[in-house]
Amino acid sequence: ASLFVGPPKDLVDLMPDNDQETVWTLPDYQDEAKEHKTSLHFICRYKNTKQTVELIVPATAQKCSVAYDKNSKLIAACQ
Repeated sequence: ASLFVGPPKDLVDLMPDNDQETVWTLPDYQDEAKEHKTSLHFICRYKNTKQTVELIVPATAQKCSVAYDKNSKLIAACQ
């Protein structure tokens, strides 16, 4: 998964908060997106394919994360 300021084609890919978790804390990024009159874009890629899902993150979201649940299913969310 990746988080971008603006469309992914613009290549403004943001690093997660740290190396241990795939979490992005959003307030500063939301401000940057607003300043550039764009939105945050959350991209999920499917292993061994070229398939992706692109979501525009709501301006009110405070955090995006990716983790595995107890059944080893990948859960990606913005809240």
